Amino acid sequence: MPDWSVYGWIGAAAVALVVIAWLAASFQGPGRSRTTTAWVGAIGLYVALLSLFAHLLRPSLANDSTAGLVGFGFLATMFSLGLLVAIWKTFAALRGGRAGDAGATH
Repeated sequence: MPDWSVYGWIGAAAVALVVIAWLAASFQGPGRSRTTTAWVGAIGLYVALLSLFAHLLRPSLANDSTAGLVGFGFLATMFSLGLLVAIWKTFAALRGGRAGDAGATH
């Protein structure tokens, strides 16, 4: 059995969430529940990508690798911002407000 870090467990759980939300959104009709399910899947996708780049950022910090720090730090920052937007859109879809009108599947 591989020795998984915390990032591996979080990433695997997030990928499972993406698959479950993707399947659920595929079989739902258009509406508020489908939009919410799609945004929950988007949250899972951002968490999976963020855990990947955070996992890759750790050795760059430990080895004082400037290229790794800049590259993986930039990607981790961008996916963190995307995660915040997806969380905001999910809450907007749950409230039924205008900000939740745009779905994550288009």
